[in-house]
Amino acid sequence: MVDSMIIKILVGFVITLFFGIIAFMKEMVDDTGFITGVILFTFTYVFLDWQAYVIVILFFLISGISIEIENKDKAEKGAFELYKAKRTIQRVLGRCLAGAIFGALFFMTNRPEFQLAFVASYAESAFDTVSTKLGKLLSRDACLITNFKIVHRGTPGAVSWQGTLYGILAALVLGIPAFVVGLIKIHNLFAVILAAFLGSTIDSFLNTLSYQKKSIPNEFINFFSSMTAGIAAIVLWWLCYIFSPPFLP
Repeated sequence: MVDSMIIKILVGFVITLFFGIIAFMKEMVDDTGFITGVILFTFTYVFLDWQAYVIVILFFLISGISIEIENKDKAEKGAFELYKAKRTIQRVLGRCLAGAIFGALFFMTNRPEFQLAFVASYAESAFDTVSTKLGKLLSRDACLITNFKIVHRGTPGAVSWQGTLYGILAALVLGIPAFVVGLIKIHNLFAVILAAFLGSTIDSFLNTLSYQKKSIPNEFINFFSSMTAGIAAIVLWWLCYIFSPPFLP
């Protein structure tokens, strides 16, 4: 048992190191983000096996594509500063620590709701990233989540129906592969989308408060929102378990 665990840690470390070096060379992470990511995702592999990497890699691909689309639009409009995707330790933990926590809980308990929470936490991060980046490009106006006041697109905490729609699609892009690799059941897809939406709504609410009072670090907002999505998924799983028809496992 101990030997197999050591082998699994080493395998996870080698795989994570490989992807980490690529990310570092492409300036997707700085040195602190690189070290943090290697440690965090090594143990994520130990907790949930290779299936977890499908979700993690898809999340970073979706995020990277969204950032590239936003930067291309900025460049075409002559913007001087483009969004820098290089992730520090704070940004890595803000987006990915919640998933690692839910993975650890699954590893300790072998309860399927924690697998669902893991997927939901990353689905929320994808939802938030895509809805923010693409929502600014595709919508004319947006509204604040706190009072529904119409504001200019790009205002911190503002939401639009276009951004929300693309956020839902992003959550689906993570949820469907999660079903294919066996992390969740097909009837849990709705829970993933709803939990991601709820978490992203919390994110928008906190960003609005932070913008007004400048008191909440963005990395904490990201972590709290993804944790909220995971917890919401657990609650939905239990409601489904209690009230579902007997043919649903």
